[in-house]
Amino acid sequence: MNLAAQQALTTLKAIEDNEPSNENSGGSLIHKPINTLSNSDQNLRALSINEEEWEAAINAINKLKEYYNKTDTTLYTVSLILDSRLKLEYMKDNEWEKCWIDKTKNDVSEIYNTLYAPKEIQNTRIECNSSDENLVSHISKQQRIESIGELDRYLKADRAQPLTNVLKWWKLHEEEYPHLANMAKDYLGVPATSASSERIFSSAANVITYDRASLAPETVRSVMYLKHWYRSGLLA
Repeated sequence: MNLAAQQALTTLKAIEDNEPSNENSGGSLIHKPINTLSNSDQNLRALSINEEEWEAAINAINKLKEYYNKTDTTLYTVSLILDSRLKLEYMKDNEWEKCWIDKTKNDVSEIYNTLYAPKEIQNTRIECNSSDENLVSHISKQQRIESIGELDRYLKADRAQPLTNVLKWWKLHEEEYPHLANMAKDYLGVPATSASSERIFSSAANVITYDRASLAPETVRSVMYLKHWYRSGLLA
């Protein structure tokens, strides 16, 4: 039995028996079985499970694929690729199917080329001699080639170290990837979940009580700011 199959079998048994496995969290419990089961039916057969369990696992993976393709994962996939610590290698390292990797790369390329890549410079009539015209044409062409190749150059470059601050990394490499950096600012600045905003609403409910329902918006905003700054250690 190969290593991936052994890991999947161990995890599946842990889930079935509701016992802790070697994984650190519930999310990672599902991670390796999904990758293993989705790659090939042979891995399933290697688990030595009975026919009913094998069929149930296949149905579960097919259902996962069906709904995964129906979700809008663009924000997450673009953010994943623009995370200089991960890039496409994260998907390859975790054995994502090739069709998903290709789709992710195509989606990122399409968004970049449509919204962020520099547009072709329109020809304008400039009175100059032939040597000057050739020089301007060469410089413009070289700039377009370098700019359009930003995404490819970024993907081929080495990944950043695991503990790298991604936003600071993009700030340091902004001159190297100017247009791609703008895309990174837009996507990496979006919260991955709504948990933080939900906490703000819950905290605001403690400020705007029934006894203080007539507080002005400016007052509520000021109280929320002071509360956050105090908890963050910005106020003594």
